[in-house]
Amino acid sequence: MKSTAVVLALIVSLLFGLSLEQPSYAKEDYTFSILYTGDEHSALIPHSPAVNYDPDIDDFTRGGFARLKTLISEFREERENEDEPVLLVSSGDFHSGNLYSWLAFSDMAPELDLMQKMGYDIVTLGNHEYDFGAEFISEYLKNAGYPEKKDETKLLATNSYIPSDHSLSERGIKKNYLKELPNGLKVGFIGLLGDDGQYFILDSEPVEFTPVNDAARDNIDKLKKEGADVIVAVNHSGREYNNRLAEEVDGIDIIIGGHTHIPMHQPDKVNDTYIFEPGSHGEFLGKLMLGYNKENDEVTIRNEEYEVSHLTRVNHEVEEDEEIKNEVNRYTEKLNEMIEEITDGRFTDILEHVARSENIIRSRPRDRETPMGNLITDAMRFSVKDMTGEDVDFAFQANGQIRGDVIPGDTGEAKNKVSIYDMARLAGLGKTPERNPGYPMVLIHLTGKEIHTLLELTPFLNEYMGEALFMQTSGLRYSYDPDRAVLFYIPFLDIPVPTFRAVQTAEKYTGSGPQIGGYNKDAYEQIKRDDSRLYSVAADTYVMQFLPELGERLSHLSIEPKNARGEKIQNIEDAKVMSGDKAYTVWEGLLDYSRARGDISEYDTTTERISTASSFNLMILIWAVAGAIIGIIVGLGVYVKRKFSK
Repeated sequence: MKSTAVVLALIVSLLFGLSLEQPSYAKEDYTFSILYTGDEHSALIPHSPAVNYDPDIDDFTRGGFARLKTLISEFREERENEDEPVLLVSSGDFHSGNLYSWLAFSDMAPELDLMQKMGYDIVTLGNHEYDFGAEFISEYLKNAGYPEKKDETKLLATNSYIPSDHSLSERGIKKNYLKELPNGLKVGFIGLLGDDGQYFILDSEPVEFTPVNDAARDNIDKLKKEGADVIVAVNHSGREYNNRLAEEVDGIDIIIGGHTHIPMHQPDKVNDTYIFEPGSHGEFLGKLMLGYNKENDEVTIRNEEYEVSHLTRVNHEVEEDEEIKNEVNRYTEKLNEMIEEITDGRFTDILEHVARSENIIRSRPRDRETPMGNLITDAMRFSVKDMTGEDVDFAFQANGQIRGDVIPGDTGEAKNKVSIYDMARLAGLGKTPERNPGYPMVLIHLTGKEIHTLLELTPFLNEYMGEALFMQTSGLRYSYDPDRAVLFYIPFLDIPVPTFRAVQTAEKYTGSGPQIGGYNKDAYEQIKRDDSRLYSVAADTYVMQFLPELGERLSHLSIEPKNARGEKIQNIEDAKVMSGDKAYTVWEGLLDYSRARGDISEYDTTTERISTASSFNLMILIWAVAGAIIGIIVGLGVYVKRKFSK
């Protein structure tokens, strides 16, 4: 009996011991959630279009910070009642792209101010934060309360090198961040600005960007040494790059991306890394429910288990948070005051109707003529004429400066109406020397030969640098052969050499009105390739930044801006179009032109301003063969040099 009692005691002890082990094992299983947005682009109010916005009806608008805050609060309350920590992050480009970003020129920082109030834990710096240089973003962050706010909403720039003697180094920006959650889980964060984002930064000096994979590995190692259980990369990098990062760099559990504006309703999984992206302009709130098993060092996605979608639409069905709504209204009043002052009272309210259209005026596809490209270049050509009193032959604008489609209202009193907000945001990038928003327009003169050169740049830059620099036109009709844009690529360097013969025809429009609707298709005269006549051209300072630089690199594509007398313009600032004592911007011209026309419905289609035409040319073939021979010779030379220098 004694031995039996001992055995029973051992069994009870073992069973009791196992029951004690259960809670110990459970403590190794953590749950937490991440809410995420990205590419907010200063879209504080409901939009697409904003003219529809009416809180008293189903207005079918999207986004809006006040609605976003409601969804954030509801989710946090629900999960935190379950003792589950909730984090809130942004993958960058919170600034620029909409009218509220203009308030930065008046020492305000509405985007980050509101994001702090909404409870963001992590925000990564994107490429548009650098739109006006490192000094600008430093000033902006100072106005947003940094470095004092650095412990409320952390700023990440993992692969950015910021010199210690620059004011930006004083704003509390981190390369990585380790956060211990209330349940004991340690989550490490990095925030990378990918190569695709860096490409669109005109000038970040003295800030430099280090190799992305190296920066990721270094900071992941540091976070792991500090005890990080889970690694989350909040990157301003597109889907393709993030997939490559996950393939090439171990140790990242979650990637939340941005930059491409494409919402991912289901994640990618690459090399045990889950990859997500929320879209743009606050149209979706990403919800990511996670579990972590410490024993297995494994992260799991729990959305399906709880029947929670990865992306929740931010639309008219979501009530607005009163606190954030009141703050947005305060910023709206400031914005209206700014616009009234800049335009000398011509425009006073961002939701005022400036034109009507029965159709959406689209800005895509971006590798050819677009309806929106026609509208904006016509607006530039005719508004500069009205402002200066001079005839303007042509206008040019790059696709990258055209920020979307004209979307008229489709509900209630807003039907077919276009607001100042919905129109001006399409051309609202840049700033003037007076620190007003928008790129100033310029009036220059070029020879017919230089017009041909400028047209040659369109297919070449589209091939070499992408669709952002494809040029939209007004006052012209031309055709080109896209297959003749590039002669050959320099071996090993992958640098294209232009043919200088892609443009087939170029003609000046001689009609009196814009090239839309029932324009006279016969009202054109040829511009010869060697034409020495001067033509007047409306452009903006953005376009004029890169044209001279290309001329220096490619002598055959040199362009020399001149005044009406044919004298070289030494400083492009001297060619600015003025409105009183202020530089006249593209967005102002777009508003003035649209209001003057009243109805812009006819701009819903293209009008054969730009066309493609395949052609065969013996000389091109000869050049191509010669180029191939040169390439082979260069390649052999490099090979021999490497071979015998070892």
